[in-house]
Amino acid sequence: MNLKAKLKVTSYQKKFLSTDYYIDKDGILRDRTKANKALIGGFGTGKTYSLCIKIIQRIQFRTKQKKRHIGICTAPVNSHFVDVLIPQLDTVLDRYRFKYKFNQVDKIYYINHGGFNHKIHLKSSEQAKAGRLVGINATDGYHDEFDVNKNETQKKLWESVEARLRDCIDPTQSIATTPEKVGYCEWLCNSSKDVNWNGDKVNNTESIVEYIRAETKDNAFLADASGYVERLRSLYTPKQVEAYLKGYFVNLIGNRVWEYFNEETHVKEISKSYGTIVSFWDFGWNDFTYCGFASISANNGQLSKVKILDEFRVNKMTTEMIHEKYKELCVKWGKPIADYCDPAGNQHHLGSKMGLSVIEQFKAMGLNMKFQSSNIIEGIVIGNNLLHKQLIEINTICKHFIKMMINSSYEELKNGTKSEKPVHGEYESAEAGFRYLMINEFRSFYRTMLRG
Repeated sequence: MNLKAKLKVTSYQKKFLSTDYYIDKDGILRDRTKANKALIGGFGTGKTYSLCIKIIQRIQFRTKQKKRHIGICTAPVNSHFVDVLIPQLDTVLDRYRFKYKFNQVDKIYYINHGGFNHKIHLKSSEQAKAGRLVGINATDGYHDEFDVNKNETQKKLWESVEARLRDCIDPTQSIATTPEKVGYCEWLCNSSKDVNWNGDKVNNTESIVEYIRAETKDNAFLADASGYVERLRSLYTPKQVEAYLKGYFVNLIGNRVWEYFNEETHVKEISKSYGTIVSFWDFGWNDFTYCGFASISANNGQLSKVKILDEFRVNKMTTEMIHEKYKELCVKWGKPIADYCDPAGNQHHLGSKMGLSVIEQFKAMGLNMKFQSSNIIEGIVIGNNLLHKQLIEINTICKHFIKMMINSSYEELKNGTKSEKPVHGEYESAEAGFRYLMINEFRSFYRTMLRG
């Protein structure tokens, strides 16, 4: 193993595993009172690497039983395997000098250890939930980024994999999760005696898994130069932040509209545009008008990536002044083939001449204004789905759009439930413009995907 790989291994070891409650002198995860484990910690606590260590432990355990280990490992999207889990699992397998091959097409690890040919099947949450585990008689299950899945998906994943754990003694499932959602995962871990999940009060006195927490501040390798912890403190209450950093379940999602947005994974530096350029708008009749530029790329007819490239937000400008700003972005990124906007632009005026509506004015200036009738919920559902599948990237220069993703929230009603409409406020125009992009460009794609 080269020096870089050694440093990487050392770094990951110290990230999560800092107490002998969790590891023994050889770095192997301890089994205590329960075989099922939940590794709970915030960003940078080494959950994925620790889950890989757990896989090694179960392979060694099955070998001692004179039996093959056949594992099912899930993650929310396939890109997580490529970007995160596969490199870390390779590192761990190399560290323990296991001989292995990886079938990239079927996403199966073949591991030779102790005279047995072990397997690990990698399956996305959608594949596992859709029943694509038929024919796999597994011994152990593993779930990375478990909290990214919706509550109902978490339950379905756990039950689907549990049903495939056959013909073995002591089957197990293990979870790696952040503590930022309260729901089914918390119920599994029994971090509180009575957990209200899915509307039902459950007295779960005997937990299904043993939970092991890591504190973010214990990770000396998490460089806070990026201000990660400080950003948390700016967004949430002191009690919420302290609970999260200590690995205790806390509802950081709350009433957030874009619940699958993650600044660490969705925000990138983007310097060039690839694919088709489009713009998306929300017109401000009395206040702010927002315009964003995006590129859409596809591979073999399948959506590959939506990149939010640039933006401008102006207050009480005429259409001519707004058009000048639009042309600046055209020079920088290319001319959009479509300019998606609010249908209400047909009825409203914005510094208009000769009684023309906003859409008519911009059409006269050469813009290809497109709009469909839509409802708010549909645009949000489509946007969250693309975020969940890691199909959206946002340029670091889109400061207002990023703040909108973080801060856009639903109004809380008097009866304690949340409204179906986001709160009107500072981020309303960017949030509305993004919904128009989702509806106009991806409505048919999303419906096709649901049918598939």
